[in-house]
Amino acid sequence: MHSQHFDRPLRPGEGQPYREPQVGIRAIDPLNEEDIRRLRLIDRDPVRIWEFEGDNPYEPLTDGELRDFATPNDRKLFFAVVGSAEHPGLPTTEVDQVQGWFKLIPDSPGRVNQLRSHGIITPQTDEDIWKISCAKLKDAPRGQMASAMRQVCMQFAGMSDEALPTVVAYITPTNQASINMTLAAGFVKQEAMVEYEAGHPPNSVYVLDWARLQEITQRPPLPEPSGEQAVL
Repeated sequence: MHSQHFDRPLRPGEGQPYREPQVGIRAIDPLNEEDIRRLRLIDRDPVRIWEFEGDNPYEPLTDGELRDFATPNDRKLFFAVVGSAEHPGLPTTEVDQVQGWFKLIPDSPGRVNQLRSHGIITPQTDEDIWKISCAKLKDAPRGQMASAMRQVCMQFAGMSDEALPTVVAYITPTNQASINMTLAAGFVKQEAMVEYEAGHPPNSVYVLDWARLQEITQRPPLPEPSGEQAVL
């Protein structure tokens, strides 16, 4: 799989951030105690699957570590998913409050080698392979994460050059909520499975199809897929 190209502008008025009304995305404010409190709740949720290797059992992050975790840099993008006044049924107290997050980082060399060995990407692929992950508050209202994932990917496209990077999600095969969400954001399941961490069961692999995402985002916003906690 090589870098992909849009054959037409991302949206009418190209260059403007793509948005869907039922949820917003923004940066975490490291000085906002409520932002950090909500990250802490996600961090300590028993169903949260963290991606740090070697942490078994997992040690919750300190507030300082949470701030570092949510701070973007040239090799990490981090987006807070925040409530919108246009979300049906969302309490007014949840507007612009953190409901979950998405993170994009370059994938590990070990997993990239597995992707190449399975033919998911070709040996000639030389652009960065980016891994997307997410988590949400346990009690966050439905109808937010799939919409936010589309917005995150479209914003990532706007930050990229003409050649778009490869974006990969790794999902436990039984995590139907995350599977539904990922499919609704234009990702395509691959036939092969990849060992996410040494000694752990293999994960299903989903690769973003930019053309499919473009088609989805030029239609009216889709409803949130059914399911419970969405965790990648």
